[in-house]
Amino acid sequence: MTNEHTIEIKMRTPLWTGGVDGKCDRLHETGIIGSMRWWYEAIVRGLGGYAC
Repeated sequence: MTNEHTIEIKMRTPLWTGGVDGKCDRLHETGIIGSMRWWYEAIVRGLGGYAC
């Protein structure tokens, strides 16, 4: 038995990963990864799961 789920993500607002001076000069991958991790943990905990 596999517990596989597919989640489709749609941008509802402009993507802003910000730089030191507050301008979006390029995409900062670490900001995207950190945001995705935060939301993943929030969803897992909201469903009663454990996220470290």
